[in-house]
Amino acid sequence: MGHNRWVRCSLKTPLVRRGKLAILLGIPDPTVKFYTQVGLFEPASKTLHGHLLYDSQEMQQRYVRIRELKKKRLTIQEILERFLIEKV
Repeated sequence: MGHNRWVRCSLKTPLVRRGKLAILLGIPDPTVKFYTQVGLFEPASKTLHGHLLYDSQEMQQRYVRIRELKKKRLTIQEILERFLIEKV
């Protein structure tokens, strides 16, 4: 049986849909969608209707790290590589 990536969410942390995550982070919804598409954000779960749900605290930590690395002028690919190394 394959690994199910949708079961790694924490019950202590609220899961939110993309639009709510964008509001919480203060970024446009398309930015959340882009970060998800390129692998910088990973959904924690999925609704029965297919809506992705994000761990709001984890994504906030990731977004802070993304901003730090962007200030250092790293590309998206370089940030992804850092995330793999750091296991963020």
